[in-house]
Amino acid sequence: MLAIIVTNLFVGAGVAAAEPSMPAPGNLAKELYYASAAASGSGLCDRTLAARLEEKFDRRFGSRIRALTEIHEAKYGRDPDFIVISSCRQGSGFGSAKAMREFEIRLRGLEQKYGGY
Repeated sequence: MLAIIVTNLFVGAGVAAAEPSMPAPGNLAKELYYASAAASGSGLCDRTLAARLEEKFDRRFGSRIRALTEIHEAKYGRDPDFIVISSCRQGSGFGSAKAMREFEIRLRGLEQKYGGY
């Protein structure tokens, strides 16, 4: 589920892109995608496990990611597209709590870098 939400955020679904008032400090969409890959479970081969982890990830971080994306797009406009080349990975979800803690730290940094808060 988060993969769908995050993907929609990256293409600007439901958010009117503003004219950028200043250059963006980087590509938020790209940074969010790679920072969230382990914690969200989006790259797992086991789609049932991936769906459970994505739902848990969305409950914990979804509203913050949506808010950050809206602020970023209002301030800088939509990020340029980027290409993701990946394959699925085997996993048990065992490290998901650690991955979520690590993403929490990364998201705080992205909020400061892109959202100004």
